[in-house]
Amino acid sequence: MAKSKKGESDWWSQEAKRLGYPARSVFKLKEINDRFHVFGKPDKVLDVGAAPGSWTQFVSQEILKGRGLVVACDLNPLSIPVEGTNITEVVGDAFSEENQARIASFAPYCVVISDAAPHTTGNRSVDCQRSLEIAQCVAELSKSMLKKGGNLVFKIYQGGETAELVRSLKKDFKKVSVFKPECCRNSSFECFVVAQDKLAGVAEA
Repeated sequence: MAKSKKGESDWWSQEAKRLGYPARSVFKLKEINDRFHVFGKPDKVLDVGAAPGSWTQFVSQEILKGRGLVVACDLNPLSIPVEGTNITEVVGDAFSEENQARIASFAPYCVVISDAAPHTTGNRSVDCQRSLEIAQCVAELSKSMLKKGGNLVFKIYQGGETAELVRSLKKDFKKVSVFKPECCRNSSFECFVVAQDKLAGVAEA
């Protein structure tokens, strides 16, 4: 793609808008799925930190084709249509006891995804630590939400503790990869952890 760094970033954003998605992050999830095939044909997906809704919309429309269920949780409401779709929205903290109970009522999930990120301070060390804390919470949440054989995808800022988290996930999943999609901004130090084929999981209700 013969574009300047800024031009390339603008292209992804414009393409997302053209296709009806609220954010360019949709292409990150598409690229992850093209590379790792994390979805297949799941019937239930949990999206943690879902707003404004690009990942939820992509899974709902392109992966599940309007069937199954996407449970989308975020502190802020989604900016995409929810009524009449296969999306269930939970507004609030996904890690609170109350909302975890609501999310768990739909478990087990085939896939848990998260593009959640902290508000950045400009201090890389602080931002990486905050991102790690969110990633750890998502990974912990997946333990009680994913079915056996399920997959987990979450964002993390690259830092010294990333490798340790990856090692811990290898105890629970057959394969764990760290991947930076092409459409990530060149200046970004974000990457995505893709954990596949959970070794044990939540039994079907």
